[in-house]
Amino acid sequence: MSRKVVGTTIAVALMVLLFALDLTVVATALPTITSQFHGAALYGWVFSAYAIPVTATTLLYGRIADILGRRRLFVIVVLGFLGGSILCGLSQSMVQLVIFRAAQGIFAGAIFPLAIGIIADIYPLERRAQGFSIVPTAFALAAVLGPIAGGFLTDTVGWRWIFFLNIPVVVAALTIFLTTYAPAMRASSSGLPMGFGDLDFAGFGAFATAVVVFLLALSLGGHEVPWLSVPELLLVCVALAAGALFVWIERRAPLPLLPLRLLGHRGLGGALLAIFLLSVITNTMIVLIPSFAQGVLGLSARSAGVVLIPMMLSWALTANVAVRMGQRRGFRTVAVPGVVA
Repeated sequence: MSRKVVGTTIAVALMVLLFALDLTVVATALPTITSQFHGAALYGWVFSAYAIPVTATTLLYGRIADILGRRRLFVIVVLGFLGGSILCGLSQSMVQLVIFRAAQGIFAGAIFPLAIGIIADIYPLERRAQGFSIVPTAFALAAVLGPIAGGFLTDTVGWRWIFFLNIPVVVAALTIFLTTYAPAMRASSSGLPMGFGDLDFAGFGAFATAVVVFLLALSLGGHEVPWLSVPELLLVCVALAAGALFVWIERRAPLPLLPLRLLGHRGLGGALLAIFLLSVITNTMIVLIPSFAQGVLGLSARSAGVVLIPMMLSWALTANVAVRMGQRRGFRTVAVPGVVA
């Protein structure tokens, strides 16, 4: 493996790690933050403000990368993510923190699709699965480090350093990336869009509306408004309508954001659904277990992070083992017992 491939892999892994860390590192610090800002009512929004724009923009960034090129887009989103991190560290209220987390999420939505595309560029087909394994490894490492680092920093130098420590990591990742990554030639006749006018803005608008409104309904329901109230039911109806509109648009768009035929594939569609459901379970535990450990069990922020270590260490181990076993014996053979366990 060449030095350039290794360097680019390290740079991508660092950014995926930061992307995942910003999902988990706040978990153990948030009880302290809400206590300092007296903002318990906005507790869940510190997570939602980051996750909602990430979810809503991921599909769009995949197409923008085809237009700007992965190298240029990587630089833009990494610098934007860094700016959002600094603003989060400078927040003076829960409202500011939520807003700046949303700014972080807008740029973070590009990191995952860029990571996949860049790995596909630099690894040959027969080694691509090995390259892709850095993504679950980085997520697992972030899941282990995040709660512990968040708790340690909160108990020592203060929660703001959760965001300020992104600065040296981003600078290192960007420096390594710019010196090692050689972008692949952009397609000119393959049918990919080469201008912003070719983007499926209608599909993106419908998709973003469906995701944002649905997540708003989940966030507000049972807290700010009753589940069966008129505002809650209205949000659900708007989300369903926007989702239906997205499907209608994508079936007719010449260059859809999401080719729906992929979801209709028995193997791929089922795998994506299983991954989604498992992600709901794991992310819920990552977010809520530290809060339970501090608020109910009375543990410190640092100890609350330690509670997650057994699950995350097993996650990091099995992620790498599963990729290699799947290549040799078939991913279905590995996935079925894994999901049961």
